Amino acid sequence: MSAASRAGVLAAWMALAMTAGCGGGSDTPTHTIDTTAWAHDLEDVGITVQEWPKYLGVWKDVCDDDADAYSEVPEGTATIHQCWSGDPIAGQYYLPKGETPEVLGYWRPESPADYVIGSDNIAIPKSASKPVLAHLMINDLFDNKIGLRNFGWNGYQPPLTKLSAEYLTDHGYIPKNLMNSVVHPSDFDTGHTFYEVSPTTEALWTTSWSEFKAGA
Repeated sequence: MSAASRAGVLAAWMALAMTAGCGGGSDTPTHTIDTTAWAHDLEDVGITVQEWPKYLGVWKDVCDDDADAYSEVPEGTATIHQCWSGDPIAGQYYLPKGETPEVLGYWRPESPADYVIGSDNIAIPKSASKPVLAHLMINDLFDNKIGLRNFGWNGYQPPLTKLSAEYLTDHGYIPKNLMNSVVHPSDFDTGHTFYEVSPTTEALWTTSWSEFKAGA
């Protein structure tokens, strides 16, 4: 199987939900992803997810390992891969020797209202035995120098106001052709986020994901 015929999607039913989101999401004030409503339209969603590689001429092997979303395209084992915005930024470190980041690209919906937004969070449990130490660790992660060091390693932005798209490109952290992978604070005001769903709804998504994998 050559790289020219391989596409990748994120693991689990999130891949279906993110693809469904390209067609519009919930209009509720909280901008949550209405996975319950989408779950009742899964037949159409499944067709969309399975057919998008064909439209791009990269049919037919579809992998579902999001752990490699940042490396498969730059290494040449996939032509296109569904991913989060941090993956193409990290991808520049996996290019073959002599290749430049300009060969990489990242696509997202034109309207910020159609973005799917996610964030890995850190919380301190109420029962934490050393809450002061935990707060100090979080303060350490929010330090600009340490945050930039972490960002330079894995490509995922820490929530620091200093890290504008212009700052990151001017200081060489990302090439200008990947500026659209930078997350802005306003994206959280307009984009769509995943939240917990009922067991019944999750079962619908899980079933559709199993069918998709079997057909892929």
